[in-house]
Amino acid sequence: MGLARQIRQNVVYRGIFLLFQLINTILISRLAGPIGFGAYALMIVNANFLLTVTSLGLPAGILFHASSRDVSKKWLIKISWVSTLIQVLLIITLEWIIFHRQGHFFVFNSTDVFNGVAGVLFVATIILSEKYYSLYNGYGYLVNYHRLLAFMNILLAVSLFVYRHSIQTNGDLVIHLFILSQVLQLVWMVIGLSRKKITLQGSVHFNTQSLWKYSFNAFLANLLYFLLTRVDLWMVQYYHGAEALGLYALPIRLVQMALVIPALLSGIVLPSIASGHLEDQVYERVLRFLNSFNLALLIPLAILAPFALPLFFGIAFNSSVVVLLLLLPGAFFLSAQIFLSGYFAGKGLIRYNLYSMLGGTLLALLLYISLIPGKGIYGAAIASTLGYGCSFILSYFLYCRYAGYDWRKCIVNSEDIHWIRKFVKSQFEQRS
Repeated sequence: MGLARQIRQNVVYRGIFLLFQLINTILISRLAGPIGFGAYALMIVNANFLLTVTSLGLPAGILFHASSRDVSKKWLIKISWVSTLIQVLLIITLEWIIFHRQGHFFVFNSTDVFNGVAGVLFVATIILSEKYYSLYNGYGYLVNYHRLLAFMNILLAVSLFVYRHSIQTNGDLVIHLFILSQVLQLVWMVIGLSRKKITLQGSVHFNTQSLWKYSFNAFLANLLYFLLTRVDLWMVQYYHGAEALGLYALPIRLVQMALVIPALLSGIVLPSIASGHLEDQVYERVLRFLNSFNLALLIPLAILAPFALPLFFGIAFNSSVVVLLLLLPGAFFLSAQIFLSGYFAGKGLIRYNLYSMLGGTLLALLLYISLIPGKGIYGAAIASTLGYGCSFILSYFLYCRYAGYDWRKCIVNSEDIHWIRKFVKSQFEQRS
């Protein structure tokens, strides 16, 4: 399947996923309110923290070697399951210690044992799901993966609507339904991949050391990314409480949704870069299209946000408007940085991702500590945007230096417009 066709098909299903993810966010925010939405967001942050620190970057290593087709599918699936089991045992132990010392669980911040078990189940699900995402992507079945994601978000939206009255009397039900949707999604992912036949390319000799070396570098980059994009939520909750967390978590969630497209494009091109089938010229054109698309999206969003956010999510989230406006420039920076990180990962240059994430994270942490205690959610948003901007500038500088790229060509130019015209014309000619 050609790159253009891959992008087209994946964008369609990812677009459906994004639409229903937005619908789900609206439903959750209206049904649960700022405090309930904050609890939902905090569970996701806590779970992703455990995912990041226990995975040691292994999903990135699996993606790289699946893309290279130098290891059998059976072997990669085996290491995915065994490593997941080890991670889950570590997390169960951690939850047991925290519960007996503090009286509540970590992932699902609750004293209820059922909620504690649900939290562990959620972490286990996203741990294995991330590895299966790497397998789907590396073996060229990303369309199947995104089709499944779209369907599961539709199912979650229907469930939230059906049980909306129960959710208003039992806020935990939102999280239970969300976890159930993730479990069902994983089951279908496992079944779907088991039916795919994978052909290896070249030698099947495999050095396990190369997997762990690549994975560990990816782990460090992922840990820095987590600190850059998630630790602010913890600090907002610590200094300003659950309601402030909910008001801040909503715009953060919307920004994360805006990052779906760059993450998708990065995932699509990474296997092609790793296998040497994608020219830098094509990659750079996609980068310019992405930056231009983000500008075209974020500017109208900034204009509409003061009216649209309270309208859709409720007047209880009025204070989130300014936070979103402060975060929008950061969304542009982080979007481009995520796409550039896919290039470095495909080239095996994980250290470049480390450098850019380290600079952005150190600046953001310094600003979080300085601004959040006094300025609250607005200080957190300013710190985040500046941290994201620093990370992008470093990543873009490293790419320009490595690939010999002119840094001034950041958005679509006349050559790209000419290429678009030729491409559209060729598509019409093929269909006729």
